[in-house]
Amino acid sequence: MYKTDGSNSSLLLYFTDDLLELHCVTSLGEEVKNKWKLSMIEIIKIEEYKDETAYKNSVFYLSEGIFTKAPPFENCLTLVGKSKNFHINFETISSMQEWKKFIEIAKTRAMQIILKISWNRMIINTF
Repeated sequence: MYKTDGSNSSLLLYFTDDLLELHCVTSLGEEVKNKWKLSMIEIIKIEEYKDETAYKNSVFYLSEGIFTKAPPFENCLTLVGKSKNFHINFETISSMQEWKKFIEIAKTRAMQIILKISWNRMIINTF
């Protein structure tokens, strides 16, 4: 991430202990701002850039200062959410693929928890 003064820094990406949210911070122990939190149930789709055509329309290519200008498209992943998107540039392709797999697993788990809670409420309300 690039700051207004031209310096850059990396964000740390991690899951909460319950795997229901993804958080980004500049250093561990720092308070997480709401804009850097993404709930797994909020994710609509995970975009991996496989060709340059889609990539050239992405925020990575058209960057306005927050990202390294045009990082390798194979290392980029966009999490499209209902209210916000996370655009992540990984150092390697393998780390991007690994994180994508983790995110898909966490998203599935979060949806199962929500369905279980909804089902339990429905059973309780019928009595």
